[in-house]
Amino acid sequence: FTPRMLEAPPEVDGNLVDWPELRLSVPVPAQVKGARTAWSGPDDCFWEMDVALHGDYLYIAVKVTDDIVLRNDTGEPWLQDGVEIRLNALPGDAQRTSRGEDEMGAILLVAASPETESHGPLAWRAEDLPEGTRIACVETKTGYAMEVAIPTRWLDEQQGGPWESFRLNVAVNNRDSVRMPAQLWWRPDWRTDATYDGSGTFVRP
Repeated sequence: FTPRMLEAPPEVDGNLVDWPELRLSVPVPAQVKGARTAWSGPDDCFWEMDVALHGDYLYIAVKVTDDIVLRNDTGEPWLQDGVEIRLNALPGDAQRTSRGEDEMGAILLVAASPETESHGPLAWRAEDLPEGTRIACVETKTGYAMEVAIPTRWLDEQQGGPWESFRLNVAVNNRDSVRMPAQLWWRPDWRTDATYDGSGTFVRP
């Protein structure tokens, strides 16, 4: 995959009108974890996403179509409706063969649930994200949307120079009326035996 080049930077507000059509649609995830019966198929929940570059930022947009959006205000997106984005910018083979070790260290985890009137987006450990990272996660008429901007200098720092590639994975947590959500993965969770080398790789345009 290749990030698209945007003509203008999008506002990181969860309103995706300033994005072109999102290029990656995920009606059926590569892997379902958690309470699998909490997801009955794409009519229950599916999502679209895209990755883009502009200036000094990498942008990620996720648009979730969900018939029921449930929150519990815990701050842990995997216990409610929410999105988890994992980014691996390690150099060379360390990136290609990584199995998701060292989250919030070598592996960046950006996870959030839709904001409410009383809470902004519940981003998990936002204080530990690279300085300058911006996150929005808001409810929409058809579900919710998450938008993230990550400084590209973080990618450069991980690779010790101008970045060449990174690996991305996205999980959408779908919670309806059961206690735990189903976790719907774009690519198999890197921490499981279902993963494979280089999954979700994006190369610099």
